[in-house]
Amino acid sequence: QPITNYIPTLLSAPANVARFDHNPVTGESLGLLVEEQRTNLLTYSEDFASGDDEGVTFAAAVNPSGTINNCKVIVNSGQTFPTLGTRVKRLTSAVGNTDTASVFAKAGEYDSIRLEAVADNNSGRFVRGVFNLSNGTVTTSQGGDATWFSGLSATIKEVGNGWYRCSITFKVEPSTNFARPYWQPADSVATTGDGYSGVFMFGAQLEAGAFPTSYIKTEASQVTRSADLASMTGTNFSSWYRADEGTLYAEGRSALISTSSAIAGISNNSNFNRTLEISIAPRLINVNSNVNDVSLSGSALTANVFAKLAASAQLNNFAFSVNGATPLTDTSGIVPSNVNGLAIGRNLYGTALNALNGTIKKIAYYPARLTNAQLQALTS
Repeated sequence: QPITNYIPTLLSAPANVARFDHNPVTGESLGLLVEEQRTNLLTYSEDFASGDDEGVTFAAAVNPSGTINNCKVIVNSGQTFPTLGTRVKRLTSAVGNTDTASVFAKAGEYDSIRLEAVADNNSGRFVRGVFNLSNGTVTTSQGGDATWFSGLSATIKEVGNGWYRCSITFKVEPSTNFARPYWQPADSVATTGDGYSGVFMFGAQLEAGAFPTSYIKTEASQVTRSADLASMTGTNFSSWYRADEGTLYAEGRSALISTSSAIAGISNNSNFNRTLEISIAPRLINVNSNVNDVSLSGSALTANVFAKLAASAQLNNFAFSVNGATPLTDTSGIVPSNVNGLAIGRNLYGTALNALNGTIKKIAYYPARLTNAQLQALTS
């Protein structure tokens, strides 16, 4: 599966190999990437000429993977753009779904692209993101009302060598018969094609979800990326775990700030016995014999921004600190005695649920109930 390290090219990891993500501009390691299962609903994600294109032609150029394909999208001579007549992909989004469309793009003679979804094939009912590939900015707009679409958001992320990954997220409301997402060349000045000017686009993706995940390459059919499952079990776990007390530290980030976005958790792979379970909400959970006797929640975090979290567990002596805040405490709780594994990037080690959908820079375990002052210092 893909690894975000575009220095010098987009890399992939073999099956059953951990993906360690990077800042594509600075090269900084962002840690272990853990994502939920997703499907790229578009076919021929790297071959736009095999899609539902109109008003455009294609030319060969180097793409983010370091190979050459027809990734330059040229607007035909005399063709007015951007309109529904200049598109390179099209697919129907299901009613009631929240979908995210994305693509890698780079400025050519034109400096922008447009990602748009049109409801019921009516150009007046749309959600749109316009991405400036010269300065890395995005603007959104919506036509019609919330009867047709809701939840519009857009992101643009620099990935090196002049390329950006652009995405638009939207919900197709139930009153809409259908919606069609489009990937289109655009420009801040020109409005008519000359037959040789264009922009570069690569790796189109449409996925059901409220945020973009890592790129999934497709050819003749849709492709599903399985959920990342990382854990320590057996003697790899029992050799260091202390049953009566301990402290877990984690530094991570998530695209989704939710109690279900877990950074790490110790359990017997069931919801009935869990301890030192840390989510990015942020929240600490302890469950003993199906009794949720500890639940401590800190101040809300920001999506895609790293946070430092530390939790301690001991009989009737629990504490939780986030980003240097004074620890929250609970003096009533029992540490479950029959746990046997550490889930990394989720709460239970054998399930694909509750993925972090982000990266983890560090996890550390201390076989002691550290003091509140130590917890606060660890996360500062």
